[in-house]
Amino acid sequence: MLQIAAAENCDDQHCDGVSKTLCQTIRGQAEINNAAVLQAFGISNSRMAQQLTDVLDCPAADLVAMGNQELRRYMKGQGSRTCRRSDYLNDMAFAGLWDVNPFFDKPLSSGISGV
Repeated sequence: MLQIAAAENCDDQHCDGVSKTLCQTIRGQAEINNAAVLQAFGISNSRMAQQLTDVLDCPAADLVAMGNQELRRYMKGQGSRTCRRSDYLNDMAFAGLWDVNPFFDKPLSSGISGV
């Protein structure tokens, strides 16, 4: 994800003859290296998990084993741990801070509420 964000800021003018892919990689690594907090969730396979093990300072098996409501958070100076993902629709900490979404106001065709 960081490389995609870096790609928007990487053009031939700023790369000074370095390949655009290499420029994006270097900028993405700088963003990772300078971040105080990193989060990852939705890791669906072992290849993706393996690529994140060094960044998140945890075993790939821990990342693949996370449930849908969990994320892995690395905080500079505090290490890495698995946490519950915030749910802005249902967590009390977010109550009253968002407008009603008309797409989730009505029950779905299955009879289950969209919220």
